[in-house]
Amino acid sequence: MKKALVVGLGLSGKAAIELLLQQGYVVTGVDQHDKKAEMQEFIKKGVHITTEHALNRERFSLSVSSSGVPRSHPCLQLGDEILCEAELGLREISSPVVAVTGTNGKTTIALLTEHVLRHAGFSAKAFGNIGEPITKYALHPHVDDVLVLELSSFQLETLKRRCVLSGVITNITPDHLDRYSSMQKQKQICSI
Repeated sequence: MKKALVVGLGLSGKAAIELLLQQGYVVTGVDQHDKKAEMQEFIKKGVHITTEHALNRERFSLSVSSSGVPRSHPCLQLGDEILCEAELGLREISSPVVAVTGTNGKTTIALLTEHVLRHAGFSAKAFGNIGEPITKYALHPHVDDVLVLELSSFQLETLKRRCVLSGVITNITPDHLDRYSSMQKQKQICSI
């Protein structure tokens, strides 16, 4: 029995749960706040919803983080493999992906890229931090689409393999030094 833990139950966490259920995982969802009231549709599907403090410290085949959850989060360490929600979705997609990251301007560049690709005759769609999570798209992908994926440095932290056709780094400024030990570390994460 494959067991997965999803840490963070916002839009991307919910989409990750849907994809994991489709893949046959037994899923536990955890958040720092009690989300049982808003997660009833998942509870009916057998998903165990709990808080960080009430989580049973069992092992999971996979831990999936929502975009704002740091890789060092103790709950993520319960997984044999740790992924961000974006990589979970990218593993299910064979379409070409253009990734956009950086401190500022990601959304503008992602929307501009989507617009240019559409104007050139491609079926292009923007995902990620720009709106719909990539795992939601991965539930019903279309092989003819070109995906433009807005990714934060937080999402790039757990990417294990290159899964994009091309990428754009808009800029890197010291906005996340509360999370990274130095600008060099932040630059290193964004250049993956």
